[in-house]
Amino acid sequence: MGVISSGARSLTTEQLMTRAAKAAAGFSALGVQPGDTVALYLRNDIAYFEANFGAAQVGGYPVAVNWHYTEDEARYLFEDSGAKVVVIHADLLTPPVRRALPAGVKVLVVPTPPEVVEAYGLDPATAAVPAGETNWNDWIEGFAPAEADPTKAGSTIIYTSGTTGRPKGVRRPPSTPEQTALFTGLLYQCYGFDLAPAEEITTVTVGPLYHSAPNAHGGMAARIGANLIIQPRFDAEDLLRLIQDRKVTNLNMAPIMFTRLLKLPDEVKRKYDLSSLRFVAHAAAPCPAAVKRAMIDWWGPIIAEY
Repeated sequence: MGVISSGARSLTTEQLMTRAAKAAAGFSALGVQPGDTVALYLRNDIAYFEANFGAAQVGGYPVAVNWHYTEDEARYLFEDSGAKVVVIHADLLTPPVRRALPAGVKVLVVPTPPEVVEAYGLDPATAAVPAGETNWNDWIEGFAPAEADPTKAGSTIIYTSGTTGRPKGVRRPPSTPEQTALFTGLLYQCYGFDLAPAEEITTVTVGPLYHSAPNAHGGMAARIGANLIIQPRFDAEDLLRLIQDRKVTNLNMAPIMFTRLLKLPDEVKRKYDLSSLRFVAHAAAPCPAAVKRAMIDWWGPIIAEY
């Protein structure tokens, strides 16, 4: 059984899935039906996976929202996706976001955890759920876990960056069992999860969960029972510390992260034992040959592009 951790907080895979099943029951009680959308306006946090898995369990489509959006951008996404529920961190429920919320949408507020407050230098006062709002943690505890129905499983909607006009989200039809098996097998290879039993894998979510690769990588790690560490915000030296202290075996990264790691002073790079690493996948952008060569020289021939 794996452990999902963020800062000083942790849940076992079983505990996470139980909370997700409670969220599923709650979403059903709010009227979320197969094909409906639940917007996740969240930073990197355990609650992201609870809400994501819970919405998918009832056939809903979790919509990962870029929490950097302006008021106009947020309003567009909420309306375009047809979100029936918005799950949001307390510090992100600002006046502009409140104005962007469609009339009648149900808002569930997640207390912003201490590690996120620290990583972003937030005012601790903004981390608490505002008076009169529904606290995510209290809300899900009011439901018994829903029974899982694999035939209802929805697919996450990831909106594009909007480089040509407005961002666009694709609502894919539910996968057939054959498609699910094929896609899962491909991701296993992409992330190196096929190299060891799940309980022997320890990985880190290093990118924002509103991006497709961190979303898929973190979600798969949590589902299969691997040990998943959620980094609230990418920090190059902190990642080296996590690799050493938590014996990280697998990573999924973007080339910009390699660049930031390589810019660390040599004495910092030599300070940490990285020998636990077995497989490092990268994608999201072209990786300059010199950068990849420098990473291989440092970390060894364990870096694969997909």
